[in-house]
Amino acid sequence: MERRRKIINADLTEKLIGLGCKIYKDEPLSKHSSLKIGGPADYLLEIPNLKALTLLLSGAQEKI
Repeated sequence: MERRRKIINADLTEKLIGLGCKIYKDEPLSKHSSLKIGGPADYLLEIPNLKALTLLLSGAQEKI
């Protein structure tokens, strides 16, 4: 079985949740598709505002 790498660290996850983000594990993408198709995503992140998006992108940029 393939090991999945950790995408977001715990500190960043807590900050995102504090900003109103919702994180789903193994979420069926069919629930979020107009055609109602798609298998489970490892993780799905709902980003409710620009501040949360900026934080996520700055965290991702640090990993590069």
